Amino acid sequence: MTNWPAELAATAPEVEPEADAPPDRASRSDRSARGDVMGKVGEVDFRAIAGAALSRIAVILDHLGVRHRRAGSEIEMINPLRNDRHFGSFRINTCTGVWSDFATGDTGGDVIALVAFLCGCRQIDAARRISGLLKTGAGQRHD
Repeated sequence: MTNWPAELAATAPEVEPEADAPPDRASRSDRSARGDVMGKVGEVDFRAIAGAALSRIAVILDHLGVRHRRAGSEIEMINPLRNDRHFGSFRINTCTGVWSDFATGDTGGDVIALVAFLCGCRQIDAARRISGLLKTGAGQRHD
């Protein structure tokens, strides 16, 4: 966001970043405003992909090589991006998709944001990657 002088702040235009901007530490409301939490950007239906990904989060984490374990309604993970050796500080809520690394302050609102964070890519690319993984059958449940 642009920092406007106090006398202009009331009339400053709201500028929204690109919908497929790279992951960052923006607040959830900022991410919602730019459309990368839920909604559709071009041919990518973020809402549908995030919902499908949440129900297959363990498969996605396995595919990414992230060590994880269930802890009630959450999954605890070992963050591969830092020297993390113990479960507990990196978690995702399996009901909402909200995730956080409490050791670093990194957070996100859905599995798409988590994959973008872990892969160092844009959320639109993470959504496409997840969609491809789930369509290949790797994300299908085999009962």
